Amino acid sequence: MMIKTIQTILFLGLSTIAFSALNTDSLLIELDQAASSGQRAEIYLKLAEIQGKTSLSGGLNWLNHVATIAQQENNLTLQKKVIDDKGALFHRYEKPDSSIIYFWKYLSPLYSKTGRDSSKVYNRIAVYHLALENRDSALLYLNIAAQIHKRIDDPRGLVKTLNNMGTALYGDFGKTQFQNYFEEAYFLALEIEDYEHMSTVHINYLALQYMLHQNPDSLLKSLNKILETPSIQQHPDLKATLYINSALIYLDRHKDIKRAEELFLKALKIYNTSNTTIDPLIYLGLGAVHFEKKQFNKAISYYHKTLDMVISVDTRGAVLKKLTLTYTAMGLPDSTVFYYDKIIKLIQEEKIKSSEEQHLKATQFLEVVKKESQITTLEKQHEIDVLIENKSRILFCSILFIFFFALATLILLLKRKKREAALQEVALQLKSKDLVNLSLHINEKNQILKEFEEKIEADKNQDSTDKTLYTDVQNTLKKSLKLDEDWQQFEVYLNDLHAGFYSNLKAKHPNLTKTELRVCSLSKLRYTLKESAQTLSISPDSVKSARYRVKKKMYLTAEQN
Repeated sequence: MMIKTIQTILFLGLSTIAFSALNTDSLLIELDQAASSGQRAEIYLKLAEIQGKTSLSGGLNWLNHVATIAQQENNLTLQKKVIDDKGALFHRYEKPDSSIIYFWKYLSPLYSKTGRDSSKVYNRIAVYHLALENRDSALLYLNIAAQIHKRIDDPRGLVKTLNNMGTALYGDFGKTQFQNYFEEAYFLALEIEDYEHMSTVHINYLALQYMLHQNPDSLLKSLNKILETPSIQQHPDLKATLYINSALIYLDRHKDIKRAEELFLKALKIYNTSNTTIDPLIYLGLGAVHFEKKQFNKAISYYHKTLDMVISVDTRGAVLKKLTLTYTAMGLPDSTVFYYDKIIKLIQEEKIKSSEEQHLKATQFLEVVKKESQITTLEKQHEIDVLIENKSRILFCSILFIFFFALATLILLLKRKKREAALQEVALQLKSKDLVNLSLHINEKNQILKEFEEKIEADKNQDSTDKTLYTDVQNTLKKSLKLDEDWQQFEVYLNDLHAGFYSNLKAKHPNLTKTELRVCSLSKLRYTLKESAQTLSISPDSVKSARYRVKKKMYLTAEQN
């Protein structure tokens, strides 16, 4: 049998989920016919509620549509609704950390303009911190909310906050402060006329009394005290629920069969006199009572009454298990096997039903996605049409302006490039001329020195000549032929004319000698073998040898230049 524990009692009433039986197909038809963005936003919210029950991403998707409309129209109320629904949706799918992020947005002065707004948000954030088991953080935000309620004199909000603070400390027996919170909430709620959450306060107070006293008499005394309050007297269904909860405690915790039966029967009497639907837990509980009393036939009768009611699959399965235990205790194996077979069949049917529901949900989700895609396409097309209609003239003028501006810019750029090209051509010609002149100068200087050297060599062979003096002059001429000053200037001109050719060559092939580098430079200028030999003041064979060494160091073939 399903037992409502003390913790279930404590949390009962903290949150209420309202389910609306809405048809997705009909809403999509309404969406097609919606004439305004406000109507579309309302339909999106309903679709988000439906999809959010089965899919987090589905619910968020529709809420994002609402957020777009709210932002476009600067609708703060709708923006707050989106934030609230997204936070609740994440909490439903056990993602309280995401819920906290959304409700922090709620604390913006744009949305929370009153103390009551802020305290509501702090309460919600605290509840989500409790879900994450961050008790200290939850109490921090609840204390902030309580201070706000006291400052603005809001007793209703303060009662709710005190209840939440008691819940936050529930189970931590080292902190008896939760007793004060529950009691303060209870006595404060008694002073509020027609307090709508009085049932929650009563149930928490009853649970508190049970925890403090831990004995049946104290629980019954507290129950009777609560039943005497006007709010309970005016709500028979709540009174019956209190009887059922107390009966379950006596049955499961204290094994007091007699008192549990009395309380179950009192609850049943209230349902019979008030013409309201009976809670199946009454029959299930009475069946358990008679099972303990060994009155198996009466127990079976109450179990069958439970089965005759509209109950959940879990409850039906629990009842069938109770019946198998009862028939086993009576020594009737055939009946036991019969109800075991029913349990197996129920499990199989539930699996098939679950599979069919999943398939149906998937089909409906695909249809929604397709329809949503069509709607999104139509909305975007409509926006494009409106934009084109309203801004066609501006677009034409803009294109015309851009065309003339681009044309003028192009003409200016062409003229500028033409001038730059002409200047570059002149500079290139000057550099080329300087390089040729320098090369001719080097060549001419080397020729003069060479002729002078040959003349000295001829005179040196005569017997009357001072050979020592001739040797000194000849060595001086040879050194002069190898001076680097002109070649350094040559390298500068070559780098300017051919974009750093000389520098790059030295960087890529650092193993080349100066003579080899100069051979490469003259080859770049298309010098012949003879011209290169004259410029370098070496023999043509030496130029050939230098070229061969260069190719070998550069890993070039004989055909490559």
